[in-house]
Amino acid sequence: MATFHPFPRLPLELRIQTWAQAVTNERVVKVRAPRRQSAGSGGYWSPTPTPAVTRTCKESRKFCSYQPAFKIATSPRYIWACFESDIVQIESGLVEAFAEREDSLEKTEIRHFRLEVFNDLYDASELFVHYHSQRLRDFPKLKRCDVLVDDGLRKWDQCHWKAGPKVYMRFVDAKTGKWFDAESEGPYMDYMDNFIGLEQGLEYISYTRIDDDWDEDNEEDVKRRYEAMVKMKKEGLPCINLNY
Repeated sequence: MATFHPFPRLPLELRIQTWAQAVTNERVVKVRAPRRQSAGSGGYWSPTPTPAVTRTCKESRKFCSYQPAFKIATSPRYIWACFESDIVQIESGLVEAFAEREDSLEKTEIRHFRLEVFNDLYDASELFVHYHSQRLRDFPKLKRCDVLVDDGLRKWDQCHWKAGPKVYMRFVDAKTGKWFDAESEGPYMDYMDNFIGLEQGLEYISYTRIDDDWDEDNEEDVKRRYEAMVKMKKEGLPCINLNY
């Protein structure tokens, strides 16, 4: 891209607007805490590249939408973040550490989490279900939460409510990027129950799964649910790009 040499001669108001709008939408920023230390005691760090606008000049750093975040008193480290647009990806256990930091930027400003319920040491699935997920309610501006799982999606039905009604939640297969939310969960589970493992050169079994909310006397519900299941079989789950 050609350099715009007259940029410094633009009015300050225009330059401020330009710096503020230099944001990567839905940038995934991975946040890590050092191992073998209590969460954050050695300073948080990130393998995610620093936004270019924060390295341009003093003026760009002053007026851009990114700010130094994930700071603690015992470490000089910080991570540039724009909480209005960034997706903060962390191990799910760090949710508790952030939730306990009263009035911190992380607790008050994060809008979008992407939580890993696994690492190279242990599976944190049970901890997420019973503990970490409950702390999501402590983030007043949280709007979205993706839960990355590496053991398949089948076991994660009926977990979409964990973060509370105001948070849109998705469960994402960390190997494939496929995901379901509260709307697509039912058709996906119906499809898994009815079709997976049953196709052995025979016709598919036309069966609909019964659950606690099922009204088998309502023909419209039966038809709607069956059609949603057939659509799921044909189109499959949507997918996000995991190359970030």
